[in-house]
Parts: sequence; structure tokens; C-alpha cells
Amino acid sequence: MHSLKIRDELRTERSFINQALDSLADIFYVIDSAGNVQRCNEQFATLAGYTDEQLANLDAVSLFPDDEQDAVAGAIEEALSTGHSTIEAEFRTTEGKRVPHEFTADRLTDQNGDLIGLVGTGRNISERTRRERELQDQKEQLEQFAATVSHDLRNPLTVIQGRLELVQAEHSSDHLAVIETATARMERIVEDLLWLAREQQEIGSLEPVSIDATAEAAWNLVSDPADEAELYCDYEAETQPLVKADTDQFRHLLENLFRNTIDHAGLDVTVVVGGIFEDTNAFYIEDDGPGIPVEDREKVFEAGYSTSESGTGLGLNIVKRVADAHGWDIRATESSMGGTRFEITGLEVVE
Repeated sequence: MHSLKIRDELRTERSFINQALDSLADIFYVIDSAGNVQRCNEQFATLAGYTDEQLANLDAVSLFPDDEQDAVAGAIEEALSTGHSTIEAEFRTTEGKRVPHEFTADRLTDQNGDLIGLVGTGRNISERTRRERELQDQKEQLEQFAATVSHDLRNPLTVIQGRLELVQAEHSSDHLAVIETATARMERIVEDLLWLAREQQEIGSLEPVSIDATAEAAWNLVSDPADEAELYCDYEAETQPLVKADTDQFRHLLENLFRNTIDHAGLDVTVVVGGIFEDTNAFYIEDDGPGIPVEDREKVFEAGYSTSESGTGLGLNIVKRVADAHGWDIRATESSMGGTRFEITGLEVVE
């Protein structure tokens, strides 16, 4: 009687385990050290289009298309030798369809530690694969767009600027100044569009950078010495910690912030850059311009939003993208001078 009770308990437990495995949406399998199927769940059998009897001792590699079999065999050998492997491969269904899965395999041993085979799962990644293909298509479209912008817009723009300089050397007119301003704005739009198309949110290696040194370099690129705009740093260089950032992207962020300030606050604007490192790792850029209305302070980071005729509507959106890519937060508020203050928080300080 005791042995019958044990047998019934084992049968009940086995039935429970089988039901649990069959309820999985993922493939479950056990193969021996020779790579032959020893056990699988209902999802595995249904997808393969075989009965349990047909699957018993079937070579697992044979369930994959010919061009996938070498990679699958290699993954099995890797798991047997190292204890684990992961591979993306297309499982072949009974209708001949190829369904992409991500398979994992782990070494399976008995109670004495002797190798039995492998146990693993396979997850359908059709949706993920579809999204990856869509993203790749979008990337290729953006690259094509960038090439079009670079060639079909830059070249005529260069011609216009060159001819404009020749005309300005011989004639003086307010109309020419308007054309010069318009071409400068077009050039900035082209630069911003190229950045958005090519760079997106790709951040390279993070290096220790000085905020004030990078700010001065960015300011020198966007400001005109003939104007009255001035930049001040609100702390001593000796007390300023370095922060981790992609140097080129960080400078690009500052360039766009400074351009935005000059566009909206005027050529005689005063700009202050400072750090807040006691309570939070942050820095700010503020000016004495007209400021941004409270209701517009979140909108300014949207692509295409601009209240200046000389603005591109892309600069602050690029700033937001670079900040996001670094894991920083940025917000617009009122400055101590009554103008605009941009605060960027979440920086990683170099100890």
C-alpha cells in the first residue's frame, strides 16, 4: 500500500509538472549529450509539427533550416563545454515557416554531477525582430535623408553665400544683410537636421570634462567678438569638479544653448554658467534676456518650437536629446537676472 501511495504521488507530481510546462508560451526542451530530444513541452511539439513519439530521440539540429544548423550545433557544444549558451535562430515549423526564437541552454547533471545533457527554453522573438528591421529601415532612410540634405542643400547654399560675398564687396544694401541672415539660418537648419539624422542619441565614450572650459570653447564658436554678448563663469576653476560626458556631444549641447540665448535675448545678452554641486550634481546657464513664459517652458524642447525669426526650432530639441542620452534631466525656469535659466541635473562627477 505504501508503494502504491508513493507511485500515485509521483504520478500526480509528474502530471502537475507536465501541465505547468505545457502551459508555457515558450518552448521547453531537454536533450541528451548527443543532441537528441529527450523531453519537450506541448509548445515545442506543436511548433515543430511532430508527435511526442516522433520527437523522441530526434536530432534537435534537424529541426532547424540547413543554413542555421551549424550555428545551432555550435551552441549545443558551447553549452555542453561551458555550461551555458544563448543563440538566436529560426525554428522550422511543419509548414516550412521560419520562426525566429532566442534559445538558451544550460548543462544538466544528475545527483552525482555526471552530465546528462542540456535543458533550455526558446522564446519567440518575431515581434522584436520585426521592430529591429523597422528600426534598421528607418536608420537607412535617415542616412539617405542626411545624404540628400548634405548634397542637395549644402551645395546650393554654398553657392549663394559665395555670390553674396562678391555682391557685398561691390554694393551695400539692407537687402543684402537680410539675405545674409537668411542664409546663415538656413545653414544652421541644415546642420541641425544633419545632426538629428546622423547622430540621434548615440553617445560615445564618457570622459572627464570641465564645464567652464567646454562652455568657453562653445561660446567662442557661436558668439561674434564684435557683439556685446558676454559669458561669465560663476565659480573658481579650482573648485569645479569634472563631470563625465561625451566631449563632442556636450560641446554641441552648449553651442545650441548659447545660440538659443543669443537668438532670443539679443546680441548684448549676458550669460552666466555655474555649477550646483553641494546638494545635487548639476550646472546651469542663465541670461538677462526676456525669459520664457511659464506656460511655454516645457514646449521649448519640442522640435520645431521657436519664438524667434532667426531660430531653427531644433536647437533646444537637440539639447534635450543629448541630455537624455547622457541620463541627465533639463528644465527651463527663471534666472536670477529675470531672464531664462536652464538647469541640467543628474551629472556624474569625477571623484
